[in-house]
Amino acid sequence: MNNIENCLQNKIVTSSNKLQPTIFKAILNLYKKGFLQITARMVKEECIKIDLNIEWNNRLKAICNSMERIIECGFTIISENRPHNDFTISFDVNGNKLDITTSKKAYAKSESEKKEKPIFPSNTPHKNSKIELEELKLSNNFKVVMVCAGTKHNSFLTAYPNKNFVNNAVQNFENHPDEIMNNGIMSWRDYLIQYQNDQNLLSAYQLYVPRTFPFVYLDLYNKYKINFYILSAGWGLVNSEFKLPKYDITFSSIANPATKRNYNLIGAPVYNDFNQLNLDGEEDIVYIGSPDYIPLFFDLTGNLKNRKIIYWKGMTPQPVPVRFPIPNNTFLYRYYNTNTRMNWYYEVANDFCNGIIP
Repeated sequence: MNNIENCLQNKIVTSSNKLQPTIFKAILNLYKKGFLQITARMVKEECIKIDLNIEWNNRLKAICNSMERIIECGFTIISENRPHNDFTISFDVNGNKLDITTSKKAYAKSESEKKEKPIFPSNTPHKNSKIELEELKLSNNFKVVMVCAGTKHNSFLTAYPNKNFVNNAVQNFENHPDEIMNNGIMSWRDYLIQYQNDQNLLSAYQLYVPRTFPFVYLDLYNKYKINFYILSAGWGLVNSEFKLPKYDITFSSIANPATKRNYNLIGAPVYNDFNQLNLDGEEDIVYIGSPDYIPLFFDLTGNLKNRKIIYWKGMTPQPVPVRFPIPNNTFLYRYYNTNTRMNWYYEVANDFCNGIIP
């Protein structure tokens, strides 16, 4: 156990505040998972997992204050030092205790560090940009992860043709993927694994048909085959050949509440997400998709040492996206310059279909 873990364990034991032991435990859990940059929002979500009896959505100020109180455990404040949802701390990557004694000093150090060394390396803009920066070089056999699309072809389990998979089941024909089936033995997810030979199911690359670039999933599959994966809000990270039924679950911010999957809901349905990513070595993993799906991508790939490149709309360089700070140094954002407002990431995917690394 390193200095940081020892310090946090001591904070958990010695704290007399009602909320702080849980908050410190949440921070320790995140650190053990490999997260070196931790936001107040991440701590809040971990606290929800630990203790559902407390309304953590209303406790952000307490969480931020507690994060300030553990500077001697070895962290730097890398966001503006005030108690709000964007408050972020960063641990020393070597697990050593930092020579910081006050919150004010920590903040000053963070500002100077950011001037000397950006949090993110310089990233190449879209190929049409006039700014010429270093070309992105991907490893051999890199993996492409594309998010799912809302519009889908009809695909169903033959024995249950009328089942509709949603986030919150309301009517008897609606089911959550991890609900136990009527037989009381297995979940719908487990049933899907057993019936991959069902002729009425479609492979993931065949299932989605976005209104713009309707053939992009098929084209990505033809280009990358088994190195092409799809990040599904309903089922997790699946290989593009894995067969899925039609479903109505999304992370979209404008979704119907019955279909929207949300990390911040207390008592939200549990997802035993598939994680079918198959790696032979140090292959890069490229993420193409909506920002709303980035937290799920973090969760399912955060423990991997492989480099993860996330495409983000905008000119380069830009500051760290406040809503989605990277959990560790294996992730980086790559900015994509486009005038397209909605679903711009299909342009990125189309470039990859054509063998272009934007």
